Amino acid sequence: MRSGRLAVFAFLAAVTAPVSLQADPVVAAAQALPVEIVHLRIGGRWDGEDGTSGYHRFIVARAAPGSRAARLIVQWIDSAGESSGETIVATTEITELTETEHELTGFQAETESEGTTLHLDTVDLATATIGGITVFLEGPGSYVATPASN
Repeated sequence: MRSGRLAVFAFLAAVTAPVSLQADPVVAAAQALPVEIVHLRIGGRWDGEDGTSGYHRFIVARAAPGSRAARLIVQWIDSAGESSGETIVATTEITELTETEHELTGFQAETESEGTTLHLDTVDLATATIGGITVFLEGPGSYVATPASN
């Protein structure tokens, strides 16, 4: 009898849990994220020429399932205010990270009056060379990347 109750309880838990999770759109969105996305972070500020402004979202993903090679995608999010909500203005991949396969071992975002600068610590997977890339984020969708200097 006891095992019958446990089976009923397990069945009810399995059937009802997904319904409650699906009712929450944030949880549903998190469940839909591909497993290749390994890190999400927000930071920095940007100001558009048209008076818009907001912050950046940084998305780090594996280049392929099980790979150590990384991809970095930056989004410019307009934080116009609660009345109109936040919107994604632009999404851009930092292609310098993927020109040759690099592992992203760390990154830091610094915001100054001119904009946001990313300092990416990398390892070239083909040569095992430790290096870095400095990325200056400009207006929505544009950036300038250069090899980091010592």
